[in-house]
Amino acid sequence: MQESIEKRKNENEISNLVNISQEKPTKKLSRHARYNKKRKLEKDEKEQNSALLTDYNVSRPILPLITSDVIFDPDR
Repeated sequence: MQESIEKRKNENEISNLVNISQEKPTKKLSRHARYNKKRKLEKDEKEQNSALLTDYNVSRPILPLITSDVIFDPDR
């Protein structure tokens, strides 16, 4: 019984050491670097959206036009 407990402890310690060695240290980004990263992600997202629209042969999103004469027409 005691041997199996010791064996499990050793296995856990080894697996913990392996996991620690595989983790990459994260460096806190500066404010400017975070800003640049956010801008890059937004730009990439816009490019992906525009690529989707060009796949469907749509040059820009089509929005329904509602004019004031349709909404405020007193004869209707």
